[in-house]
Amino acid sequence: ATVITSSSFDGQLIRLKDSISHKHKKGSESHSHEGLASTTWLDLKQAAAQASAVALALREQFPEHETSVMSRLRNLQEDLDALDTEMRAATSTLRQTVAITSHPVYHYWSRAYDLVTPSLLWEPGNEITPQDIVALASIREDHPNAKFFIWESAPLDRNVKMLKEAGLISIIVSPCANQPAAGDFLSVMRNNIAALEASGD
Repeated sequence: ATVITSSSFDGQLIRLKDSISHKHKKGSESHSHEGLASTTWLDLKQAAAQASAVALALREQFPEHETSVMSRLRNLQEDLDALDTEMRAATSTLRQTVAITSHPVYHYWSRAYDLVTPSLLWEPGNEITPQDIVALASIREDHPNAKFFIWESAPLDRNVKMLKEAGLISIIVSPCANQPAAGDFLSVMRNNIAALEASGD
């Protein structure tokens, strides 16, 4: 059975206005960011709602495991609630400025934690090109107080250095769009919070 985990906040889904087509690697197929913003779980309150939808579907499908499923849901909800509070505190420095993001995947995160996050289409493993610099300059014209740059995953050292020379602090905030190689969603969010906290030091 298919479960639409976002149905409880269906009216709050973010529709993307622009369709931007690009490639992730040389020779790879082009794809677009269009339709509805997808990373709903980066708003940790929405992540809790999605966890609840999954648990209720599991309870319905496997009633013999109801006690275990609901107990685990309660524990998860407590963890997500705590992480939501920690994320709000960790993003406090970003709220005083602008954080440019490497990819347009932070819509719900930005809305949930009151951030201004204009987006580029940069891949962390690709070198920053002259065209990229032009795109960055255009965003900085509109947001001269930008101080941070958010990457989805670890960028090339030379990219971090170049941005630092341009006055931008790089931070990795993983959207956790796939199963992580190590740990789980909670540990990835804790790592994100730790990176954000370190950026304020």
